[in-house]
Amino acid sequence: MLSLYRKTPFLRLLLALIGGISCYHYLRPSLLHLSVVSAILLVLLLIWHLLPLAYRYLLRWCQGVVLLLLVATGGAAIMYKADVRNRKLWYGHWYRPGIPVAAVINERPEEKVRSRKAVATVTALFLDGRWKPAEGEIILYAGRPKALAGAGRIERDSAGASAALLLYGSRIVFSLPLQPISSNGNPGQFNYASWCGLHHWHHQVYLPPGSFLMLPEQPGYDVRAALYDSRAWVTHVLYSYIKQPEAAAIAVALLIGDRTALDKELLAAYSRTGVVHIIAISGLHLGLIYGMLVFVLTCGGRFPLQGWWRPLLMLAVLWAFTLLAGAQASVLRSAVMFSFITVGQVIGRRHQLANNLAASAFCLLVYDPYMLWDVGFQLSYAAVGGIALLYKAVYRWPGFENRLVLYLWQMIALSVSAQVFTFPVLLYHFHQFPHLFLISNLVAVPLSALVLYLEILLVAVAWWPGFARMVGLAVETGIRWMNDFIRYMDHIPFALTKAVQLGPLQLILLYLFIGCCLWAWRKGDRRGHRLLPAFVVAVLLVLAQVCSLVRASRQCRIVVYQVPGKTVAGFIHGRTEYLLGEGPVLASQTFWRIRRTVFLPVQQPFTVVTFGGKRLANIKPGWFPAAQMKAQPVDILLLTGPPEMPLTRLCALFPGAQLVFDGSNPLWKIEKWKKQCDSLHLRFHSVATSGAFVMEL
Repeated sequence: MLSLYRKTPFLRLLLALIGGISCYHYLRPSLLHLSVVSAILLVLLLIWHLLPLAYRYLLRWCQGVVLLLLVATGGAAIMYKADVRNRKLWYGHWYRPGIPVAAVINERPEEKVRSRKAVATVTALFLDGRWKPAEGEIILYAGRPKALAGAGRIERDSAGASAALLLYGSRIVFSLPLQPISSNGNPGQFNYASWCGLHHWHHQVYLPPGSFLMLPEQPGYDVRAALYDSRAWVTHVLYSYIKQPEAAAIAVALLIGDRTALDKELLAAYSRTGVVHIIAISGLHLGLIYGMLVFVLTCGGRFPLQGWWRPLLMLAVLWAFTLLAGAQASVLRSAVMFSFITVGQVIGRRHQLANNLAASAFCLLVYDPYMLWDVGFQLSYAAVGGIALLYKAVYRWPGFENRLVLYLWQMIALSVSAQVFTFPVLLYHFHQFPHLFLISNLVAVPLSALVLYLEILLVAVAWWPGFARMVGLAVETGIRWMNDFIRYMDHIPFALTKAVQLGPLQLILLYLFIGCCLWAWRKGDRRGHRLLPAFVVAVLLVLAQVCSLVRASRQCRIVVYQVPGKTVAGFIHGRTEYLLGEGPVLASQTFWRIRRTVFLPVQQPFTVVTFGGKRLANIKPGWFPAAQMKAQPVDILLLTGPPEMPLTRLCALFPGAQLVFDGSNPLWKIEKWKKQCDSLHLRFHSVATSGAFVMEL
């Protein structure tokens, strides 16, 4: 592993850059601190250069350390610059609720059930009687008009309010207040606010029809608009010649990465069987297109001997496909990776795949350092890194000679090499591991490759309806076979391990263990002496897991979960949860390592639960206190649905209680209660807007 570190200079630069980005993300140093550190490092570098030659040779390692620290400082500075909240013109510095906001739609709106969702760029704020330039992006939900006669035409709904059809490039003005994007989920669940923050989205707004003004400027036609039209045309072709809607949705996801029409249960089945990567535009798809281009353009010859025009044509096709797929993060990463690999092959650096891979990651993180926390980024580079480090050794290990067996072993070697480095990330983020991923990939990957090639052919011959119908039928048949196989694999009882909780420390130790084992294997250690580091790391990993289980066995807390329209409260003691409500929140149970769930009896309109020295009173609609009822000391007052009495009366009956509004309450009622609580100086918590309520005991 040390030899690999020495032979790949970009790996050293990449690790330093990641260190600097992580340092800023967790420590948040100011720009002044970064400038001071950079100045100190430059002074140290200057002092090193002024030393006599003999001392410079003895201290040559100091130069490398200082340069890597400069790269790390640069990474922190890049992260500072990438954070839109640090910019002077960010709208958040000047915005106040109620002031007019001018924005432009910078993507084609996504159709939702009751609205249209789009990302808009704020261009100006109306302050002190004039428009002040601003920047930053927001998420915009526009209410659907009830009837639209044509694109861009303004209609009237039943209330007489005008609602315009928003398009890419539309310029609008509105004055409804921006709402901060909050994480209103449960512990262990997907953190929507954090995910939006990685995309620089910190506010959102819902615009009913008639609540905004369309500016007279018409949307211009640029490259992005042309790409949207191209994607729409490709989608139309696929749906025209693939009659089964489910198969057509899979075809669209395979070719251009649009998964909006996919069946959720089918998508979950792909994820549980370990083949979800084939319906997400990634390195697999770019690799298939890259292989097809190499075969077509070189006709079996050696790539570096074909001249410069061939690699330029390959790069043009790869990037055209990348743009057609929407230039999403996953396909963009893959395009950059294959571009570096192609250029490396042309200039004679064919055998430095690891360095080319590190260089592509370095460039992507300089472009957008927030990619480091993107799960797709982590999985893509983990998979390709595993293939670069392990594939050749695994492929040559058995020494098969039969072509069919060799082809099957090649597929196994690819899957194993990628899975070895990706399964820790899968465990950390998704808490599950598919046991039969080898079998699933052996069938699904070749079949998806064939389907992808047929889809490209279908788009190419769309002008010939007769032949296109035949190709469309072949695509539909292949996708049906693939879906049937995935569903069959998904129903095998032992195919998946669920509820695996892996913390950051365990993740690091697991990768250290894999690295130590790989180092010992490459050194050809027959006696096992070089396995000692792997054994030590394995012991540390087991100890970390045991400590985590011990902490879980000692936990004690009360939780009111955020479940829309329902009441779910949990009383956790050790690894057992006593549940009051309709069903467990599986993600939180995995997060807290819950192994046993006990459902409490069906509660009455008024229920008091005593747990861990705390009392929780749950009040449902229809409950009226007895006339002689006196004040009762409770710690938590859980309101399920609007009560039949004023809030002041409840607070008099339960003085000093922490009010908790569960997910069964409407938002308008919660807002009314919040105002009353503020006026009465009462403690309150709304799970609908602030996430789950957790009281540690």
